[in-house]
Amino acid sequence: MYIKLKNIVLTAGIMLSVFLAAALASCSSNHDFSLTVLVLQEDDITVKSENPIKVPYGGNAEFSLGINDGKTITEVLCDGEPTENYIFENGVLTVENVTAPHTLRIAAGNPDEKCEFWISSNTMRGGGAVSVPAQGRIVSGSYVTFSASPNDGAVFLGWSENKSIAKGGKLLSNEEQLTLKIDSDITVFANYDASKVPEPERPEPPKIEIPQKDNNWHTPQVSRENVIEITYDACGGITSDGESILNTDFCLDYYTMPNSLPENGTFERSGYVLSGYNTKSDGSGDYIGMGHKFYVDSLKPVTLYCMWEKEEPAQNFTYSESEGNISIDKYNGLSANVYIPKYIDGKPVTKISGNAFSGSSISFVYIPSTVITVESGAFSGCTKLEKIMLFDSLRQISDESFSGTQIKTVSIHAATAPKYSDTDLSFGKKYERFICSGADGLERIIVVAGSSKHFGLDSDYADSLLGDKYAVVNYGTNAQMNVVFFLEAMSNLAVDGDIIIFAPEQYGPYCDTVNGNPAMTALTFQGCESCYNLIEYVDVSKYTGFFDSYSQYSIQRSGMRDKSYESYSRNIDAYGDCSISRRSYNSDSYRNGANGTFFFKEDTVPAEFADNVNRILAIAQSRGIPVYLSYPPYNINACDEDCLNDDSYDAYNRDMEKTFSAQLISDVRNYIYEGKYFYNTDYHLIEEGAQMHTKQLVDDIIKSDILE
Repeated sequence: MYIKLKNIVLTAGIMLSVFLAAALASCSSNHDFSLTVLVLQEDDITVKSENPIKVPYGGNAEFSLGINDGKTITEVLCDGEPTENYIFENGVLTVENVTAPHTLRIAAGNPDEKCEFWISSNTMRGGGAVSVPAQGRIVSGSYVTFSASPNDGAVFLGWSENKSIAKGGKLLSNEEQLTLKIDSDITVFANYDASKVPEPERPEPPKIEIPQKDNNWHTPQVSRENVIEITYDACGGITSDGESILNTDFCLDYYTMPNSLPENGTFERSGYVLSGYNTKSDGSGDYIGMGHKFYVDSLKPVTLYCMWEKEEPAQNFTYSESEGNISIDKYNGLSANVYIPKYIDGKPVTKISGNAFSGSSISFVYIPSTVITVESGAFSGCTKLEKIMLFDSLRQISDESFSGTQIKTVSIHAATAPKYSDTDLSFGKKYERFICSGADGLERIIVVAGSSKHFGLDSDYADSLLGDKYAVVNYGTNAQMNVVFFLEAMSNLAVDGDIIIFAPEQYGPYCDTVNGNPAMTALTFQGCESCYNLIEYVDVSKYTGFFDSYSQYSIQRSGMRDKSYESYSRNIDAYGDCSISRRSYNSDSYRNGANGTFFFKEDTVPAEFADNVNRILAIAQSRGIPVYLSYPPYNINACDEDCLNDDSYDAYNRDMEKTFSAQLISDVRNYIYEGKYFYNTDYHLIEEGAQMHTKQLVDDIIKSDILE
């Protein structure tokens, strides 16, 4: 093994301290002296060769090291700074060209383990704090050097862990420079006494007249006043009661789009599997997935027809039985599109075994609602497999189930009742707002962001400011969802006349998916539970952990109480905006701190995942959908004070357009608000703050001339 350390990333694990102590044997004009090199052993590191050793000036120091299995040397720090002049080859560490005393630290470990660290301060007036490397996501076990810079008149009190010293945070060091091994998520506080530092001048936040609004419109009603009749035609099959027709209804008092019936055994047809519904019996109408939302333009009765697909014959599988359940052990057929049967020999198919389809040439697979487990490797090496259909009754599945594939489209359908339909993280209302406003002929302004817009955008007010000529669709989501997943879905669903505005939050704790991180999360599926339709509009091959996250989501909801697609949410209004009562509880000095510190300067906009964002923006732009950039609201008390000036604002505006391939329509200085306008984080606004923020965004839209 040969590792040149300049190409090695920071990693977890073990620390090794190497002390170079200079022992001058004899000095002359040609550097005729030697240095003593000592290696101090740490956990999991063994020095097998002589230790210490003497090295001539300019010579190399070599040590034979024993490192635990799975570990490797991954970083060398010389006097606190990363260095490149070292080689680790075949278990031998070579320190090259030793010419002066040094202190070296060497990290070794597993490069796949990562964590996050952030810098905060007990007072913004006290001074600044920086780190090498910069705050954010690093490999666990890496060394980070923190440096404090007190302002004139301030006194540095020391570094503390996760809390300020005044609030009980553990003191780490009193020195202005601290080198710390980071092996878990941590916030490092710089503590200052700023009592003698004068208050800086701050920009005046925008002042607008706040309209009075009633957010209690959706209080659940006792009666079901607006009900649509939905008839299901089994279309060659039968219902569980042996009939060919099933009559149902759906209440539209709260929702404006009904959900179709899940695939829960209501309809059966021998030799076939149910693949969805259609508005026409021959399948030429509008297709509707199972448990998916569908548009209706009135309360007139609707008929949906079952769509059936011929299941793969049982003889094309090698299968086994255990406790009355069938496991698919091997696929022996040649079909490109495989519809796995729900039942074989009258028993439910509940598992797809490891390697069951390994290496086959299938391009599509239907995994029936009876399947609970898809084992690791089940579809490994299926290089032609691009699309799958599955049901939310499936619990155990992983990315390893599809290793070596390039699946682009996943179609998820309901087989169980919803669990999250009455929460503020169920996005059925947002999807309805998007579909119904488009069907009403309105051009849409689709705003995609993290929770800063969910709490900070009033769509009803925005519509009125735009003269009710446009529909503002608020896809403010949640930082623990994959925000750009929704951006991609909207980029593929938007049509001519629509506009997309992307407002990324700064990279901070739990916020990296806002900036394009392709890692999927379980919470993303929660947002789609009542509108699984959305998932089909995203290329899942561009995301990591998709099936792992889905499995986590499915297992989480398996023990929850069943709810209804008609359930009211007390937390979301008719537009999909947050309607939680959040009156002003805070003062001008309020700061939450959970989002870290906001910086406005060059190279601040997180660029780590910019390629993924720009890939998505290119999708919209290639379809003729214009995309523009704006900002979230920022709590002024969470902003680095050195950045609260015109030069910094201008630099940050330039940085946004440099990082993302879209036009910026906003100025960051107009999105900084006093602490009293924030609710429970430095991004979440109270109602009054949301009105101010909405007015500013609409002003930017109008002034930028992006509306035709």
